[in-house]
Amino acid sequence: MEPSPATPPGVNCHTSAWDPYAGDQPPAPTGTCTASFPIGTTVHFSATADAGSHVNIPPDPNPVTVRVGYNFTGVVFCPDDGLCSS
Repeated sequence: MEPSPATPPGVNCHTSAWDPYAGDQPPAPTGTCTASFPIGTTVHFSATADAGSHVNIPPDPNPVTVRVGYNFTGVVFCPDDGLCSS
């Protein structure tokens, strides 16, 4: 499941599917999953699900205006097999 690049560019992170209810640890993400932007920059995120899954919760908050400190945005993907509802 892969969030699409941010605008401005800097984040393009991929995480393989896993079942959090099975007690397994999540796989390590690949790509660029963190980035630094100048304070005041507004960053817009988009998310694209791999085949066989869908975006359950789109990037939130979105857009993000970078402030001093840690700025977080998250997205949730779910498999199309009904493991979670959209």
